[in-house]
Amino acid sequence: MQRGNAVDLPSALEDWRSAGLGVIACFAFDANDGTQGAGLTIAPEALDASLQALGHGGGFVWVHLNSRKDHGRSWLAACPHLPQAGRDFLMDVHAVPGRTEALPGGVLGCLSDLAYDFNGDPGEVRSFRFYLSQTLLLTVREDPISAADSLRLAIRDGRRFAGTLALLNALLEYQGDALRKIADAAEDRLERIEDRVFGGAQEVEEGAISRIRWLCGRLQRRFAPEQKILALLHRSMPAAGTRDEHEHLGDRIQQFDETLATLGDIQSRARLLQEEVNSRQASATSRNLYFLSIFTAIMLPVTLVTGVFGMNVAGLPGTKSDDAFLWVIGGMALLAALTLLGMRLKRLI
Repeated sequence: MQRGNAVDLPSALEDWRSAGLGVIACFAFDANDGTQGAGLTIAPEALDASLQALGHGGGFVWVHLNSRKDHGRSWLAACPHLPQAGRDFLMDVHAVPGRTEALPGGVLGCLSDLAYDFNGDPGEVRSFRFYLSQTLLLTVREDPISAADSLRLAIRDGRRFAGTLALLNALLEYQGDALRKIADAAEDRLERIEDRVFGGAQEVEEGAISRIRWLCGRLQRRFAPEQKILALLHRSMPAAGTRDEHEHLGDRIQQFDETLATLGDIQSRARLLQEEVNSRQASATSRNLYFLSIFTAIMLPVTLVTGVFGMNVAGLPGTKSDDAFLWVIGGMALLAALTLLGMRLKRLI
């Protein structure tokens, strides 16, 4: 038997969202069997009645807020379904990702997520806060985030959920899939650069290697604290979901572990590749400087001769002789040859 159809309760339809009042999504889920269409929204003014009606029957609600909007912050500050500590936490725009707290009726946490239009820029990592109880999943963000939008679209497309923990699992699933795609793309690009470097390419995109290191390092730092939050949820929310949902949460923990390990490996490979490129460039520079030093040493006696004969003073030898130029050229060539021979005997070249 399937549970968790999103149902449309009496509401002001999309007035809150279209008016830009801070409510991005508001879905009520009926725990009873049925064939009602998924993806219909409820208005926040119907939330109190929705929670009371659905809570007694095993239903639940997901509300996604934009805390930059005054109306959304006002609603959050007066929300009767949250303890005061929960309201303060969700309104804290400076909350650090990885922070978590277990309350008597639920769990608070702050997670990182990719920006809605993430294009590979390491700076486009955002954060959001959440409150999870048996009847309510409340998520709050300042900037558009990718995972929440994917979850919203999935609900509209008819995806069903058995409870609030299943909703959070889906949110983490979309987040983990996006991270995995980024890690795979970074790994593919790094492999192409490696092939070029070890294939003898003279020019390599050093900026691309640095960008891969920066991206993987930033993602690893920002998403590593999620392991602590997921572990807390796994321990402290046995009543918020079924056994299958807790197993899925364990899968999310494993998925994050694997993705973070992959990001760490890519970062290490990029660092080693950068060192290889720098080493080759240093070797090429040293080789060029070596040849330049040899050439300078060979030309030093010749330069001395040309400097002496270039002095504009009376009494320079050979100024009256027609063969003087040839003798000077021959002498310079002999000096260069002797210098080269001396360097060979000294094993300098």
